[in-house]
Amino acid sequence: MIRDWGTERLQKNKSRARRQVLSGIMLIYRSEETAKMKKLSPNLMTTDVRATVDFYRTNLGFELVMAVAETKDGILSDIPEDTKIIYALLKNGNVEIMFQSQESLVAELSLFENIEVGASMSLYVEVERVEDFCEKLKSNQVEIVKDLFTTWYGMKEIYIRDNNGYIFCFAERA
Repeated sequence: MIRDWGTERLQKNKSRARRQVLSGIMLIYRSEETAKMKKLSPNLMTTDVRATVDFYRTNLGFELVMAVAETKDGILSDIPEDTKIIYALLKNGNVEIMFQSQESLVAELSLFENIEVGASMSLYVEVERVEDFCEKLKSNQVEIVKDLFTTWYGMKEIYIRDNNGYIFCFAERA
């Protein structure tokens, strides 16, 4: 049962989530016992990690942080030409994205066995100088799903499809 206590704070037990009621709306705060999330780094499945690294470096300005070869004999800071890569971590500013080969991901999590590469979602990334970024995408012939536009909520956005079929929105406050 939830009572309306106005603006009074309810703190009966520190091990339970703290509640605060403001103007009849209850806000539930994270309990001290709940794990604090630090960041989200998507791990996207791909059929060709090397081609994906090349796409993100060339078209989106990402840098290679690390890679893992099929032999799993160590962490690579660069990708030798004759080495098959099964995993790569890329970074641009505060945005990190992991890419893992379909074979490697299926070996780790069999539930991906009959899943196609791509997703029914979009990844939303805030950038600086979105107009300049848009021009770079076009000059590199990246597939534009929706060209640069201004939203009703005050953001300039452009949607692209990467070489694996993932949809990215790059946005900046208008």
